[in-house]
Amino acid sequence: MKTSLLILCTSIFLVACAQNSLEETQSKKSLPNWILNPESGANGKLAGSGCSKIHYKGIEAQKKLAISRAIEQIAIQKKVKINTSTYRNKLNQNGVISSTSKNSSLQEVEDLNISSTVKEIYLKENGDICAWVIEN
Repeated sequence: MKTSLLILCTSIFLVACAQNSLEETQSKKSLPNWILNPESGANGKLAGSGCSKIHYKGIEAQKKLAISRAIEQIAIQKKVKINTSTYRNKLNQNGVISSTSKNSSLQEVEDLNISSTVKEIYLKENGDICAWVIEN
């Protein structure tokens, strides 16, 4: 009896893990290729992708943050030193939610200008926005 129960539990566990893995694979396949591999359609140019979660200042701030992160990826490829810090505080008092955010970025650059073009913006099902940026 214990052996049958053990086999049944193990089978259920393996089927559940396989299903979860399949869902993750299908989810990754539905994303545009440039999110995980920004250089894939950049024709030899430097490229970067960046994503941003839902922003408390709205969709425009969310898009700007995603684009900024993509440009940072290009800068990193050019060996620019970037230190970015974000501090977020969310407070829920009697059902009233307030949040604050502080961002700081330290960039060490010597004679570097990055001219780039936003090639595509993608909205994920969970509300995240991703941006694909290619250097001009």
